Amino acid sequence: MKQALWLLRWILKAAIFFTLFAFALNNQQEASVNLFFGLSWHAPMVLVLLAVFTIGLTVGVLAMVPRWWRQRRIARDSARTVPSSGNATPSVTDSNDSQLRAGIEKSKRVNQNSNTSSPLRGNPLNSNYDSSTTPSRDPRTTRL
Repeated sequence: MKQALWLLRWILKAAIFFTLFAFALNNQQEASVNLFFGLSWHAPMVLVLLAVFTIGLTVGVLAMVPRWWRQRRIARDSARTVPSSGNATPSVTDSNDSQLRAGIEKSKRVNQNSNTSSPLRGNPLNSNYDSSTTPSRDPRTTRL
């Protein structure tokens, strides 16, 4: 089974390579790219497309690097703190993540409120739902 998957991968890679190679051979005409200040670049169409693709890929990766670093830092910090009980939430020590801390505090309050004995009367998903407290609606007047 592993040999078949290995062979299938190589066939797929070869098909992609030959497709791109045929594309390159079919687009050998000269292309000119007009830059700023009267400069222009004359190169085969394939090189122009390859350069634009490489520039776009580089800009996209560089735009994502700060977010990747921040997420890695948050994951590393949360992995360091071991919660003392099963429902405790790991603390975040970075001052720039106040929204994350506010969300954690909100989820703690929601968990504390859901453990109380008072029913949530307006929630039909609650097992203690009381339909007499919700107003009835006429389907003819209800807007979608």
